Amino acid sequence: MIDSLSFTFTAPPMSGPPLHVHTREDELFYVLEGEVVFQIADQRILAKVGYYGISPARVGTYISNFTGHTARLLIMVTPRRRRPPF
Repeated sequence: MIDSLSFTFTAPPMSGPPLHVHTREDELFYVLEGEVVFQIADQRILAKVGYYGISPARVGTYISNFTGHTARLLIMVTPRRRRPPF
């Protein structure tokens, strides 16, 4: 069973995946190089090197590189965990 998946994502200038929703996984981001715009739910964030953020499961997210330079991110996708009831 895979507990989590980590990978680097390269976003060429003027690119990025479309708005999407993970139904069962939380997605964590860390900007390694460049800058990108994250939209998580209704919040837009200009993220530069060193920024980290979390997109919880069942929330619409997109990442866009609107610059003329390549951006690189470390992304980790992990199953949503149930918290103890206390």
